[in-house]
Amino acid sequence: MRGIVRQFLCCILLSTLTFMIAFANAWPSYTITILKGPHSPIGYSITDQDVNLIGSFPLLGSLIGTLFGAFISESLGRKKTEILCGLMYGLSWSLIATAKSVTLLLVARLILGFGGGVHLVTVLVYINEISKPSVCGVMINLLFFIFSLGTLTSYICGWFCSYYAICYGSLSHAIAFVVLMCLLKDSPGYLIGKGREKEALESLKFYRGVSVTTQGVLDELAYIISQREINDAGKPVLEKSPILEEIEKLKLDEKQEKVEESSWKILCTSKASQRALITATIIIILNTLTGMSGIQAYAGQLFMIASPELSPDFCSVVLAVVLTVSGGLSAVVTDMFGRRTLLLFSTITSTLSLILLGLVVNWQWVPRWVVPCMVLLYCAGFQLGACNIPMVQLGESLKPQVKSLGTSINTCCMFASSFISLLIFLPSVEHLGFNKTFFIFAVISAISTIFIYFVMKETKGVKFDAVQEMFEKGYLYRGPIKS
Repeated sequence: MRGIVRQFLCCILLSTLTFMIAFANAWPSYTITILKGPHSPIGYSITDQDVNLIGSFPLLGSLIGTLFGAFISESLGRKKTEILCGLMYGLSWSLIATAKSVTLLLVARLILGFGGGVHLVTVLVYINEISKPSVCGVMINLLFFIFSLGTLTSYICGWFCSYYAICYGSLSHAIAFVVLMCLLKDSPGYLIGKGREKEALESLKFYRGVSVTTQGVLDELAYIISQREINDAGKPVLEKSPILEEIEKLKLDEKQEKVEESSWKILCTSKASQRALITATIIIILNTLTGMSGIQAYAGQLFMIASPELSPDFCSVVLAVVLTVSGGLSAVVTDMFGRRTLLLFSTITSTLSLILLGLVVNWQWVPRWVVPCMVLLYCAGFQLGACNIPMVQLGESLKPQVKSLGTSINTCCMFASSFISLLIFLPSVEHLGFNKTFFIFAVISAISTIFIYFVMKETKGVKFDAVQEMFEKGYLYRGPIKS
């Protein structure tokens, strides 16, 4: 129990940066009005084109960050990479607080997005490597719940706090994160991959909440090693002995040089890993293209246009509350239901909500408050699984050697589709109207539902070898589902 609590606290700390990134992503929703006003903090009013760039540049930065995320994470380690991301976040808010031009604001938002992209690639693997398999799904969903909490906090702060209070508060938050990250250890999986087995053993003891080497820790260490295929026998240790003897029995001489295949080579030769990655990536791209990023980034403007009689700040806060509650619910139910079942429910709910949203916009006799309600229903349905289950399943389907690379590719595609979705969201609403825009999103969501039904495999409660076997047998093979 002590180990679970420690893993939970470490996950909370790692999620703090996710919280800050969500906070920054929602920032334009309430800041655009200030920047376009006569008393703009940068000294002059920004244009509509600047508004679009300020909202979308973090996603562009995240797209670039994910391209390098796996390389940075494998080179520096999970812990140092997270510290680097915290420093980039702090730098971006320093620039925003002192910016006197749109160009500097865009540079700051680009840096923030780059750090966010590297962070998301790293943190998913980090949590997967430090958590026990029985709680890994909950921990990853906790990450997305805290993301929603960051969005909610951002909207509330935007309602009550000044421009500079938000800037310097975020900077202080980044400094605190960097300091606290120094207390953590790198993940056992990364340390083993680098041939630092003594440190890996100490790291595993730290995250399991024990001060002495136990048989359970030794067995888990042996299992991690066997999964990475860097030992000869891959057998768990059956006898207790001092640390050095344990390492010798496991044939883990720290000075011994080990040659591992590159992640790209393993991915290119493993059909199962390729199919798992392609499946999760297609799902995340389709789900991202249903407009969720645009709704979150421009919530204030969206509600102002759709329901001008309602306070946009109030509607934005309600939206964030719904996202937070549904994100928390998702974290609770993730390990109660199958991954495939939960994701199907999420995408079906999102599809129906988008169809209804497209219809009620054209029905003049419908009260205007119905439009925000449909938006909230869509967001709640999306948050229950569409935004996080593909990430959870990816960690359960890829070999340990390619998890970082696979997560980087998957996240890169997610940010690319988010950037496109966010870039065209307001122009689509302006030229096509709300109804046609939401109907297009509904079609994409329906395609995602069909793809999930026929292609997605169930991974909850299924052994890793069985998951690999299902992907080996083809995209349409789902096999016996055991949970």
